[in-house]
Amino acid sequence: MPRRSQELAEFRDNGFVVLKNYLSTPQIDAIGESLACFMAGREASHGLRNVLLLLPKIRGILAEAEAENTASFFASRTVSPVKSIFFDKVPGKNWFVPWHQDLTVALKSREQAGGFANWTSKAGACHAEAPLSLLQSMVTIRFHLDESGPNNGGLIVLRGSQKLGRIKRQDIRKLIGATIDRPVAFPVHCDSGDLLVMSPLLLHSSARSRNLLPRRVLHIEYAPLGDLPEPLKWAQDPRQSCGQTT
Repeated sequence: MPRRSQELAEFRDNGFVVLKNYLSTPQIDAIGESLACFMAGREASHGLRNVLLLLPKIRGILAEAEAENTASFFASRTVSPVKSIFFDKVPGKNWFVPWHQDLTVALKSREQAGGFANWTSKAGACHAEAPLSLLQSMVTIRFHLDESGPNNGGLIVLRGSQKLGRIKRQDIRKLIGATIDRPVAFPVHCDSGDLLVMSPLLLHSSARSRNLLPRRVLHIEYAPLGDLPEPLKWAQDPRQSCGQTT
């Protein structure tokens, strides 16, 4: 329990924490095999949205690992998965991500609701920037199936930036420039099986992979299911019927 309290304090202070060796080798292998089988022959083999809806086996593995309980612990309230994405930086799909916060949520349809703005559509789901209060109640967990670090496009985070709330785009560059003499921009290193728990409001970026070694990541966003105003509904709601694997 003291270790968990220390991890929670680190998460609240820095906006992120790495949980070492969270997934076992059999769990990592089973997740990787399920993804590989589903994506075999697909053109976009570097990424997949709605993983938990499409692959119930992975949902079961994460339930066995008590991932939802872990997310709820760091959120300090009951949360459930509302977005799940798999991605890997591979030759031909080796991208750079500029500094940003994760401000958008995936919703079933576009509706009039206060505080939701800048609507877009991705992979059949509507996305909107969410109110600050909702983002503050959410937690993101990145499940690392491979080692991830500076050489293969791992995350770089700005420690404590989640405390600043929603940051205007023109202010992000000022913040990053102000860190030159202060060690707050931090490259996150994760080994296979580690979890990176982070606030969606944490400023983060990533470079292109230099060695192109596998960097498979399962990115899952957790939120309190009842915090959406009517008539909005989550695009991925664990209470709805789930898709089947092929």
